[in-house]
Amino acid sequence: MTTRWLILCSAVLCFGWGIAQAGDSPARVLKGTKILWAPGEVKWAPMPGLAGAMQSPLWGDPDKGEHGVLYKWPAGTTVADHFHNHGDRGVVVTGTMTLAVDGAKLKELPPGSYFSLGGGVKHDTACKKGADCVFFIQREGRFDAVMVEAKGKK
Repeated sequence: MTTRWLILCSAVLCFGWGIAQAGDSPARVLKGTKILWAPGEVKWAPMPGLAGAMQSPLWGDPDKGEHGVLYKWPAGTTVADHFHNHGDRGVVVTGTMTLAVDGAKLKELPPGSYFSLGGGVKHDTACKKGADCVFFIQREGRFDAVMVEAKGKK
């Protein structure tokens, strides 16, 4: 059985619930399931490789497979052109993120914005200056970030 978790946070509360996959028994998914975290109860840890960024895995193991995680990036954080081998989808909770996908014009994503990128899709990601960003990501496999070399540079 595969159960996916959706965790949403506001400035006041994080809450979550299981979402059953085809063939799952609703009683099995929901029985005993309860997670309620106020923002101060979310357990943050440093995000390796990105100075000042924090992460809070909510379900699954980002080093092994499918997972959901909250990220907190300081305002002004940028990650140059890169891609992930597994697709992901996300929701911006606070701050304004920016994404430039496959070299297209930069798009601002304020709180409440949704995004979805397939595995291998190149993008630049940033947290706009002015406010820290918190965002939720559900990834289809283990976490990786493959940096793309700028043309003419090695």
